[in-house]
Amino acid sequence: MPGVSVPSTGGYDDFVVLLARQRSGTNALRSVLKTHPEIHCFNEILNASHRHAERPVLRRQSYFRWLANHAGGDAEQFMPEQQETVFLGFLDHLRRLSRFPVKVVDVKYNTAHLIALPYQRLGTCGLLELIREREMRVLNLVRQNYLRPYLSLKRATVTGVFGARGDRAVEEPVVRIDVGELLWTLEQSRREDALVEHAFAGYTGYLKCEYSEVFAPEGAADPAALGRIASWLGVDPTFGVVPKTRKLTALPLWQAIENWDEVEAALRGPHLPIASTKSRSMPARGGRGVIPPPERPGSRSSTARCSARLGEIPPPRERGSAAGSRPVCGAAASSG
Repeated sequence: MPGVSVPSTGGYDDFVVLLARQRSGTNALRSVLKTHPEIHCFNEILNASHRHAERPVLRRQSYFRWLANHAGGDAEQFMPEQQETVFLGFLDHLRRLSRFPVKVVDVKYNTAHLIALPYQRLGTCGLLELIREREMRVLNLVRQNYLRPYLSLKRATVTGVFGARGDRAVEEPVVRIDVGELLWTLEQSRREDALVEHAFAGYTGYLKCEYSEVFAPEGAADPAALGRIASWLGVDPTFGVVPKTRKLTALPLWQAIENWDEVEAALRGPHLPIASTKSRSMPARGGRGVIPPPERPGSRSSTARCSARLGEIPPPRERGSAAGSRPVCGAAASSG
């Protein structure tokens, strides 16, 4: 491949893969991480649209822009058996762009399949295997309330606004949810999380963080959670705590969703899969799952039960009360 040398055979432990689902808060976390003097954050490296982005910085960070520029007319470089070598060559390119000791690259679940191995087992992901083999670290940002990222994506699709910075006012239109599509999406989210958990089981370079334990409801990052991340990265906890981006979905769910009663009733269905709340690296906390467990006789009203488990609506007597202390991002994962 013109202009690309064979990548080094050593590890790539200076790279941290910020692995997350769409609309999980990676922009906010990157904006906080990059305030550190030893950390450089790259955007979504596998976002194919960035190869034509207006901003030169996004084009320089685009794997596909780099691949198109350097492959020339050599079609062999696109073959499956070349993908590992080519991708590692791209990481070496990013090293030339940044000399920072820690380099964070943003990878979304729905683009991880774009780096594949020649022979891949069904239900596995070649990129995740490559990450382990080359000793990259993985910061897995999750939102275990699966409904929030789904709602965020729906609203962004309606408004055309996928991000906002600073104090810019953002419209929050009420959204009507297709319940069938929602339930299918929630199940796919559960399966994706299970795949990632399995891929990094026992891997000491893996840290899982829940968004709501990193960022307070008003948007600022929790210094204690950032301290845990800093300790895992091996750097001093010298971060700014105010992200440059702002939340686009501040309304509570029952106000943000037009057909909330219909959605709530579907989420209470006993036939539905339960969203996982197990985490090897985060302390367990009630109210994070999307699908509530079976109801018990004598429990609260159905609305309060489901809403509280969604982590969005407290029981009526608790509305307006101050939030309690929040658990923080846990230590590096151990085998589950």
